[in-house]
Amino acid sequence: MDELLGRWQRGWPLSRGWTNYTSTEHVIVVQVGEPDRRLELFTTDEHAEAAARLALAAPHPPGTTRPTVITTDLRHHGDSATT
Repeated sequence: MDELLGRWQRGWPLSRGWTNYTSTEHVIVVQVGEPDRRLELFTTDEHAEAAARLALAAPHPPGTTRPTVITTDLRHHGDSATT
């Protein structure tokens, strides 16, 4: 799953014009910079705790950091959360 996420990561931010991204603790961190969407965090369910830590530590106003966890667990299909 990490390999699939990495492949997607190389194309998605570029298609949106977001070229400021890094990867840390198996989490892809995209600096979006929009007023209501400052930071996007993408990871697999295996590294969800790392994404949560990064989201909580982000120096942005509440609700502007969006963690997304890619999972194969269909029970959570369509769930979303914004910190």
